[in-house]
Amino acid sequence: LCTQQFLDISAVISNSNRRSATIFANREMCETDSLELVKEIASQIEFNPDELIDLLDEFNNKYPSGRVNKNEFIKTYSTRFRHKSASKMAELLFCGIDHDANGFLDITELFCGLSLLSSRSSVDDKIRLAFDVCDGNKNEFVSKPELKTFLTAMYNMTFPNKKEAKKTSSRKTDEIFSTMDKDKDNRISFPEFKKGLDQDEEFKTHVLKYFSNE
Repeated sequence: LCTQQFLDISAVISNSNRRSATIFANREMCETDSLELVKEIASQIEFNPDELIDLLDEFNNKYPSGRVNKNEFIKTYSTRFRHKSASKMAELLFCGIDHDANGFLDITELFCGLSLLSSRSSVDDKIRLAFDVCDGNKNEFVSKPELKTFLTAMYNMTFPNKKEAKKTSSRKTDEIFSTMDKDKDNRISFPEFKKGLDQDEEFKTHVLKYFSNE
């Protein structure tokens, strides 16, 4: 690891069910310090050290610029689901984990996103990710149009018939928004979103399957 000069992880920050890390590439470190830093970040994003090193190697080889653009991410996600209608959900997911909204995923955003998509992330973390994906303008609230955009993408992957998908997404948008918007302020906060999902296990299961690598 030392000779390959992979990573120097300077900080691991955690808040509001989100994990982040400040990562700087190509700084030479002694082997002991390197391994300890890799173990630290691996524990935070729920990969074991060997998996993390393999991912770093793959990332550096595949994306030498150090970042992934939207089209590259959409292609990878769509291939994972093998569904011709997966591109819109992939686009929403990309925006949900592109926290600085610069149109690219850096290594931190990508790895934290992969961690949240893994089977080892908690249900609460996946719910937070689903909320971030719905929250298109990143104002910490989900509007009715934003919810409809998400549900349309989801049901386009559920129903082979586009008319059925459109009809279902419109109906479910009205139903779910009305149920979740407890204070009737025409927007859904994260606590409202989480409570709404927790009270509807069938719908929660359906939503969260799009946030898993399994």
